[in-house]
Amino acid sequence: MLEPESGTELRQAAVRAAAELMGVTPERIEGLTRMPGGMSNTSFSFLLEGWAYVVRLPGPGAEHLIDRDNEWAAYRALAGSGLTDEIVAIDQHGRRVTVFYEGARTADPASQADLAVAMGLARRLHESRVPLRHRFDFERQVRRYERICRATGPAPYPDLERQRLRTVELLDLRRRLGVEEVFSHCDLACDNVLILADGSARLIDWEYSALADPIMDVAMYCIYSFMERDQIDSALGQYLGRQPRAGELARLYLYVALEGYLWALWAHHKARCGQSLGDYGRRTYQYAPEYYGILMRSGLVAEALEQVRSGGGGGR
Repeated sequence: MLEPESGTELRQAAVRAAAELMGVTPERIEGLTRMPGGMSNTSFSFLLEGWAYVVRLPGPGAEHLIDRDNEWAAYRALAGSGLTDEIVAIDQHGRRVTVFYEGARTADPASQADLAVAMGLARRLHESRVPLRHRFDFERQVRRYERICRATGPAPYPDLERQRLRTVELLDLRRRLGVEEVFSHCDLACDNVLILADGSARLIDWEYSALADPIMDVAMYCIYSFMERDQIDSALGQYLGRQPRAGELARLYLYVALEGYLWALWAHHKARCGQSLGDYGRRTYQYAPEYYGILMRSGLVAEALEQVRSGGGGGR
């Protein structure tokens, strides 16, 4: 573990959360250490009676964006699957304690081997057919983030109104493609892929998980890793285990554009709440107009809709 940081308000909040969730006094929490990574939350490792754990504190503004009941429902649904980290305690505020894995690391966005691990985990999740009640309503989420951003101040992205109208068009296309939704992570960033010392892997941070188009998870991994188009295409092939069909590529580019817009709004809201994310919002937003253009110029939309009409669907 890393050396513990000097005392801060955040550190004190982590000790308090760990103690309350574990049902002990703060004095029994030892070795508190800030963990690297994470954009939505801040995590610390700690020791209690010789056992190592991780306590997560939700980031600023999270209460406006996340339904904690949905996160807990995902953990319950996947209990024993080997897909998640091992949860010890969680509360309605999003504070959470999980088991600490010595020697574990998050996926490297530049590593093809780690990409294969992430796509394999995604396939296992999507093919698990574990029942889940709530779905990721993309249209509702977009409108929600737009309202939040209007309330906190305009987002500093170019041609935002034009992109908003394009998003309406993309959401309509998504409905017309009519893809079956399955249990998806919906925040499949490399930081949420935990590779353990023994070579096994887990997905962590299930706040956004819901029924969704599985290709949405592939798109999220690509955006968060700031991939170029050839890498994005390769990631989908890695996920499918074969060359993508037209309908699958259309969905991939559609989600790259939609998620570029959605998560850029998310980043703006986080910044307005006091959490600086550097140029993440700007870089993410660039995917929205770029992949809208690629999708509309490629001819993939017509091919995908023809597959739907002919009963071939858009693939997995």
